[in-house]
Amino acid sequence: MPSPAIERKIIDKLEKVLGQKEWEPGEAHGTVDPYSRQEALRNLGTMDSPKAVAILLKDLKENENTLTLEALGQIAGRTGNLKLLPVFTERLSSESRSTRFMAADTLAKIKHPSAIPHLAALLNDRFEDVRIVAGKALVKIGEELEGKKAEGKAAEALQLVGKHFRPNDGPRVIRKAYHAAYKRKIVPENARLYVKQLRAMEGRLK
Repeated sequence: MPSPAIERKIIDKLEKVLGQKEWEPGEAHGTVDPYSRQEALRNLGTMDSPKAVAILLKDLKENENTLTLEALGQIAGRTGNLKLLPVFTERLSSESRSTRFMAADTLAKIKHPSAIPHLAALLNDRFEDVRIVAGKALVKIGEELEGKKAEGKAAEALQLVGKHFRPNDGPRVIRKAYHAAYKRKIVPENARLYVKQLRAMEGRLK
């Protein structure tokens, strides 16, 4: 790990790279190779300083590109920075399939209950891989909730059924169990059996 002083200098240099216009054919001055820009984003994603986060957030606002989001995701997943939660919950409704996938995958690492309703909505996504990663994120959050006081209806619902999920449960099982718990159609006494029945039904449908 570099010293704080050296890290600041590195971040300043990376910020300068991002501040330059990307090179295009026919241009020579005041531009930067796009590969240098990509490398700058990757390097910023390895740093946890508030300045690195601020630079990436500014770049995301101006450019909205996957590499910037990925760099922020690395920081959020590593540090659990809750200030970045809205960045990823908002992008669960993106038109881009890869953006929705990446956002859900990052929320699985942050594991904060406030993401539950957003991820639950994604269990109906038209793409299977997005539904799967949203389900896995809910399983992770459910594990985090175990033994804790759940706050809010969404967290209470996931806590009720989450302890009975298995890592390989599909999004259909997770969706139906979560919604049944949310609508209070099941109680602690029959939650385990309900999830087990859903799992058995899912197996028969395959």
